[in-house]
Amino acid sequence: MKDVLKEALKKLDSNSYREKEEAIEAIVNIGNEEVVDVLIGKIIIGEDRLTNELIYEAIKKIRGAYAVNRLLKLLNDDSAYVRNFAFELLCEIGMDDLEAIMAEVKNEDRNVRKFIVDILGRVGDKRAINCLLEALKDDDINVVQGAVEAICNIGDEKELEKIIEYLLSSHLWVQWAIVEGVKKKGNRYLIKKVLELPWGIDNIILNGIFDMVKEKGDLTIIESLLNLYYKIISQLKLEVFECVYEIYKKSGNAIIEVLVKSGFFDEILIMFIGGVKNASVIALIDFLDKIDDYGFIELLKSNVFSKISVSDITKLYYSSDIDLKIKVIKLFRYFDKSKIIGYIEEILKNESEILKLEVLNVIRELRIGEVSYLLPDLFKSSFLMPTVVKIIKELKLTDMFTYVYEQYFEEKDMAKKVLLLDCMTMLKPNDVSVIKLIRELIKSTTLDDELLLKILNIVSKIENKDMLLAELSVLLNHPNMDIAVTVEELMLNRRN
Repeated sequence: MKDVLKEALKKLDSNSYREKEEAIEAIVNIGNEEVVDVLIGKIIIGEDRLTNELIYEAIKKIRGAYAVNRLLKLLNDDSAYVRNFAFELLCEIGMDDLEAIMAEVKNEDRNVRKFIVDILGRVGDKRAINCLLEALKDDDINVVQGAVEAICNIGDEKELEKIIEYLLSSHLWVQWAIVEGVKKKGNRYLIKKVLELPWGIDNIILNGIFDMVKEKGDLTIIESLLNLYYKIISQLKLEVFECVYEIYKKSGNAIIEVLVKSGFFDEILIMFIGGVKNASVIALIDFLDKIDDYGFIELLKSNVFSKISVSDITKLYYSSDIDLKIKVIKLFRYFDKSKIIGYIEEILKNESEILKLEVLNVIRELRIGEVSYLLPDLFKSSFLMPTVVKIIKELKLTDMFTYVYEQYFEEKDMAKKVLLLDCMTMLKPNDVSVIKLIRELIKSTTLDDELLLKILNIVSKIENKDMLLAELSVLLNHPNMDIAVTVEELMLNRRN
């Protein structure tokens, strides 16, 4: 055997292609590690193309774990030809030591890792699936893309469902590979899974998904396809709505005629009619909540919400969690107040304090004094009381003076007492009882400087400051300069 090998190796160095062919035929039958080393050595040195083809076929026949391991070491060779030679051979004989190939998926060289996932995909052994799934976490896009293509080649429905999870977060190249893999399988369940992901209009891969559906889709996925359509078209509408709003802020009422003719308001109307709870309507509510231009709000009031029943909105309210309920309450500002009073009364009587607070903010914005009869009960809540006081002040509900006065003596927190006092001063600035309370607070030794300054601000709203002349005079020499200056200004204003 040694003589045969020795003679064959001599012929390998011959210039005759026929002698080289005979030599390789002879050593293939020997097929030991030395033969493999010799053949690979010839490749590394760089033989002619015909000789290389003979060597390729020889190693493919010899096979074995040793050949696999020797070829793996060539995957990072300086020569592209040698690397590709090793790659193609490993795709042919990789089954002879699949474990050795899978171990290289953690190779430090990203180019080697790419070769490995491609080899595993070509070898097609399902034992490599877990290794390939792990490669989806690789930090190199080319490796991940190769792993996806390999899984799509050898995996079943279960494995492909796992890679679909990577669709939204992966690089565009990887997304294309996943979609193409699903399309290749033509599995109705997998196509449905792809369609039901939370796609947005910014996803470039949508064209690929639609191509997949055209080629492989059937009746079983039609509902998922239509849901995707409704979601995307709604997102696109919202993007346009936001653009329209920004243009309105720049151009004002000049845009109104165009919006009416174009059917812009009808698009918003259609999304709301029926009060269906879906992602599109919720996104629209979020958009409307951000609008802070009163003119645009009035525009929507007259062109959209005047045509919508409040019950369409409240259907959403009664089928939602508290976060969406808050957003629905904020929509009340788009309706004429006469249409929402009943709903406001119901919420103030029966709902949680958080929802009541949102309703109180609507009352402030729309100045709905018709529900003031419910405000006294809300004084009992320290959480709601500051907002209730603001409403009484801003709407100048003088008939609420007695309730505020009584609450003053119930309240223990000094900051809130000052808030109530300010409210009473706004309602009846020269009331003797209010003057008396101010006098008592100014004389208080427990009042800190910040609250004292607030009291002095309240005094500025009183017309007849002479009633507090004695108390103010004492504060002229107050050690806090801000207080002393404020008192001096009050005294001067009194004289003027």
